[in-house]
Amino acid sequence: MPTIKINKVHLVEELYPRHRLDWVHVGHLADALRAGAQVPPIEVTDKGVLVDGAHRLEAYRRVYGGEHEVEVRVLRFKSDAELLEHAARANSRHGLRLSAQDQARTAYMLLEAGLKPERVAQALSITRERLEGLVERVRVISGPVQRVVVLKRPLAQALGGTDGVGLIPAQIEANEMVSGSSPVGLARQLLAHLRANTYPTDTEALEVLWKLATQAYTYARPATPPSDSQSATA
Repeated sequence: MPTIKINKVHLVEELYPRHRLDWVHVGHLADALRAGAQVPPIEVTDKGVLVDGAHRLEAYRRVYGGEHEVEVRVLRFKSDAELLEHAARANSRHGLRLSAQDQARTAYMLLEAGLKPERVAQALSITRERLEGLVERVRVISGPVQRVVVLKRPLAQALGGTDGVGLIPAQIEANEMVSGSSPVGLARQLLAHLRANTYPTDTEALEVLWKLATQAYTYARPATPPSDSQSATA
């Protein structure tokens, strides 16, 4: 089997299904390599573009360094769309599961490349209905470099059909930071901590709480404040 130096492998973001790596998973793979475990070879094109195996590649780099040579499967594709489809299929069938963010981003790119929805759903191992729901959360931000942003569920529900041009920087930042949980549920968890006196009291935590209180007052001021009975059951 052919080999290639780790530093000669290139990950092209527009041709890879994952928008970021899971460094905890990389650490687990690195520990396995140090223990003598064998992992499947990574897949690359004849030009060294990574097709499958980003986490394995970084685990190798962490253990052996960038000049180490690893075994690879060399693949050839007729187009970038064919490469991305193969990468999506590979990442959907083994290894760390693709996140909803990754699925939506990859689905959008494959559809933009001209693949039919049925073929895209098959490549991602999802139903046609799930594909449609994921694509609805994609926003394209125009600019010198076009960006594909996948809204997490709470933001997608709040923003509805807003296109990428309408996303303000604060919304893009929020989409990166928030979890997929309901904001109301998170607010109730915070209230529970405050009532139970279990909220942290270090300086940073209190500064965050003060900023939250100030922003919440501004945000909710037009609303009618809850009655005492409603506050007690909130």
